[in-house]
Amino acid sequence: MSNYFKVQDGLELHNDVVVVDGAINPSSVGYAAPQGSLYCQTNGDVWRKYGAGDTDWSRIEILVTGTASDQDASSGLAVDSVAVADYAAIKWFLMVKSNATPANRRAYEVYGLNDDSTGIDYTAYAVLKVNTKPSNLQISVDIDSGNMRLIVTASENIDYSWVRIPVIDI
Repeated sequence: MSNYFKVQDGLELHNDVVVVDGAINPSSVGYAAPQGSLYCQTNGDVWRKYGAGDTDWSRIEILVTGTASDQDASSGLAVDSVAVADYAAIKWFLMVKSNATPANRRAYEVYGLNDDSTGIDYTAYAVLKVNTKPSNLQISVDIDSGNMRLIVTASENIDYSWVRIPVIDI
């Protein structure tokens, strides 16, 4: 693999923003930088400076994934959640299959929107179907304790995987 350029001790772009790296969490420890700057943490997290304060950093989540097997979803299973204070809209790609009969599966695109408080709307669309769906499978999105949650309900144990894409808040 070739390196096309190398940056040491940070990169400054037109005196407006900087791109730096380090080991600290800038949102808790603080790091002085202009708004719009990027901080690349050594653990792989990337942070964007959104305010004037030294701790005004938000982690950039470009793509988050999750998976689980043999889960009891009979009373509704929160397969993923995000703080409504952090994200107004989320798009999930969700695949659910029967644990007992793995060929029985469904895939969904789910879009959730909140009002930064308790208001919620969602739609599950782009449904793909292979064989029989897991028994009484239902998909929903709710808000609980300040978190927008993707909920899966089924009357049998399920396996699932999901991808979360945050929609940029304006």
